Amino acid sequence: MTPLAVHLFLCYNCLHNFEIKFFIIVQHKTFFMKLSNNRFCLNCGLPVYGRADKKYCDDHCRNDFHNNRAVHNSRLTRLTHKKLRRNYEILSGVMQAGVSEIPKDELLVYGFQIKSVTESELREDGTMIYGIYDIHYFEKPNRLIEVYRKSDVPSYW
Repeated sequence: MTPLAVHLFLCYNCLHNFEIKFFIIVQHKTFFMKLSNNRFCLNCGLPVYGRADKKYCDDHCRNDFHNNRAVHNSRLTRLTHKKLRRNYEILSGVMQAGVSEIPKDELLVYGFQIKSVTESELREDGTMIYGIYDIHYFEKPNRLIEVYRKSDVPSYW
């Protein structure tokens, strides 16, 4: 930070964006009167100069503010997508192994979460079909889970 920036309590980016010529021409008294404009950067809290509707001191602060807000807003969706992705990987692995039926307890050991699904459907015979994207499954009476892709619907449906 330059001595001028330290004297005026500005970061390097704010000083860089603000024209140096302005500091040379304007007297300190006029500048400190302008300093009390009651507008401060929403991200770092430093004074904001320029347009009347300007909210951030520079592009870095604007991007940082919006990125931080987006992280907080998307936390719940990230956790949900993580569970769905894990369930999908487990079921996809079962299908790639060439197995169409797997014990429910074995799925639970792998970390499968029963309540994380993208769709559910009740068939006429009372069977509840659950789906995770294009992979669907249902529980048979003997605690076996039958897994299939939506395009590979069993012939008895």
